[in-house]
Amino acid sequence: MAAAWHVGSVARSDRVSISTIDATMSAVEAELTVSKRDKESTGVNIGEPGIWLTDPKAYQKKLSDLLGERDPLDVMAETPAFLANLVSAHSPEVMRTRPFPKKWTPNEIIGHLTDTEIVFAFRIRTILCEDNPVILGMDQELWVERQRHNEREPVDLASMFQALRHANLVLWRQMKPADLKRTGRHSERGPETLKTMLRMEAGHDIWHMDQITRYLSAITGAGANAAEE
Repeated sequence: MAAAWHVGSVARSDRVSISTIDATMSAVEAELTVSKRDKESTGVNIGEPGIWLTDPKAYQKKLSDLLGERDPLDVMAETPAFLANLVSAHSPEVMRTRPFPKKWTPNEIIGHLTDTEIVFAFRIRTILCEDNPVILGMDQELWVERQRHNEREPVDLASMFQALRHANLVLWRQMKPADLKRTGRHSERGPETLKTMLRMEAGHDIWHMDQITRYLSAITGAGANAAEE
């Protein structure tokens, strides 16, 4: 069961500039090229493969189940302020601390959420504007590692996520029921509608909000029995 989390307010002035987002998009685009080449040459991902690779359909169901009957747009609207509150409540040193061996730091989790938001921005627009396009998967471990998310300022990552999420929510809220039925072909999970992707994105937020809360508890000593997952 995902842990409950409180959402406060966040100032509009915290949003990053469009030029910052453009620079990040260019960097991530380059990482995607490297990631795809590594997958083709080795046939495996760096690090231990997770459920998103070993059983993509189970991963899809897990995210949808985490969301349950909640409105995905409501969940997604809460996440930026939740992350901003976490960052303001913990020092950069705490955010960069690895709670368990081979697990992401809280800072890397926020970096991953930012990566995911960039990837979803491209995927949902491609499916909305093209007919049944192929949607490439991503090697999330390489994206986090090669962009050196743990070296970045936590407040910058949280601010960038806020700006990206705001832009994507505007588009999600404009979609009609017919739009949500549009389908793309994911390279790992097969056919997915925009409605399925919307539920997955919200469930993905819940998963990582619970994870980052537990990791911070383990780091600060507030949760001695925090799980590693």
